[in-house]
Amino acid sequence: NKTHPATSVTAFCDKTSVVVTWRPAYHGHGVKIVYTLFYSKYVRHPTTNWTVVDIPDSVQTVYNVYLFNLQPSTVYSFKVRSLSLKGNDLELESNVISRTTGGNLRAFYTFSLL
Repeated sequence: NKTHPATSVTAFCDKTSVVVTWRPAYHGHGVKIVYTLFYSKYVRHPTTNWTVVDIPDSVQTVYNVYLFNLQPSTVYSFKVRSLSLKGNDLELESNVISRTTGGNLRAFYTFSLL
């Protein structure tokens, strides 16, 4: 079976908070997968200075992670890492998406890897 990263990674922003959502990765039946959300203030070059949010182990059809107390009118970048615990501990990351805090809660759509 082909392994995939988390898909449909999307961010919904308001003035000082964001909810990041994604669909689970497919790693085959019965394979345990754990997720980590990374976020940082946007910089011109890819950053290595990510804030890490470990996601509690659970089985969901859609994951929603809420981040609060962000700076208003600031660009943040987000990515999701999926870790398959099937012997080889395969790690895959989603595309990085960037969003600006501010205004009313609104939706943004992103590309996902297939």
